[in-house]
Amino acid sequence: MSDGVRVWAVDEGDSLKEMEPSKLDYEERIENWISNNVSVLVPEDSGLLVIGRQVATAFGGWIDLLCINADGDLVIVELKRDKTPREVTSQALDYASWVQGLTLQQVEDIASVHLKGKLLKDAFEDTFDKEYSDVIINGQHSIKIVASKIDDTTERIIQYLSGKGIAINFVRFHLFKAVDGKEHLVRTFVVPPGQADRYSRRPKPHRNLLDKLNDESFSEIVREFLKQRLSDPKQALNKPKRTLVYRVLGTVRFIVWVKQSELHVTQKGRFAKDDAFWRDHLSAHSVRPRHHARDLSFVLNTREDCKFFQETMEQKIAGLNWSSAEAVGDDEEEIEDED
Repeated sequence: MSDGVRVWAVDEGDSLKEMEPSKLDYEERIENWISNNVSVLVPEDSGLLVIGRQVATAFGGWIDLLCINADGDLVIVELKRDKTPREVTSQALDYASWVQGLTLQQVEDIASVHLKGKLLKDAFEDTFDKEYSDVIINGQHSIKIVASKIDDTTERIIQYLSGKGIAINFVRFHLFKAVDGKEHLVRTFVVPPGQADRYSRRPKPHRNLLDKLNDESFSEIVREFLKQRLSDPKQALNKPKRTLVYRVLGTVRFIVWVKQSELHVTQKGRFAKDDAFWRDHLSAHSVRPRHHARDLSFVLNTREDCKFFQETMEQKIAGLNWSSAEAVGDDEEEIEDED
């Protein structure tokens, strides 16, 4: 389908000379352009950071490029190469079903390979000038399919998926050559960027903990922990029943956010040597300072992690020596849902 893209050069006499579209097959050159400047794929100035190239999925496929944006969201980039637009679209959706389940540790492991040992935290902060601890890594994800041409059917599929809230777009590159031989590149999107952002950021309906307990897409470890906690009459919940809360002397100090494959814990306030305390006993070693080191966050990945955390809450919590007054007050409605 002709997309109507035309480019003119303006000469010294303020007249227009139309440039001719390049007749050459430049799919391979597109890959080089993206590799040299991946931010050409996004409309805004915030840019992208490549954290993986030819990333192996659990389903046997290979993601061309895996990127992260300034919000901590992952971006799957698939290049057409010798595939039809419909084939690469189907493949990208398959990859997205794998990416959505990646844990923080898995994302950081993928990045460490591509970044040659540099921590994702350091690369993220260098690229975006933003605190790594202030974003949720892989809170959302999106798909960008890249090629020079798209057929009518694939364009309708992309627009339909985007209209249903799937963060997917098709990025097209058009190469034009001026009379002096200089080449000019034009980039267009199948879904207008503002519209794509609106769909991808559409708020998802909140689900309470009971909904998640009965959802088989959540891991068995997460569901076991939820079953134990929801059956305990002493377990405190926030009023919308979307998080578990733990109090110390009447003040909420720990909030547990339930994710599909792991449990995220936010510790409000600090106690002596708390980072070493959690790091020495949890499997993921994912303890991170938050909010300028006033708080901590970590994840529970295994049954042993969940058991240790719960035993700490029941047996040791009262004896901890809190050194910070930062905490959530008694009004449980102040607790923000990060799901």
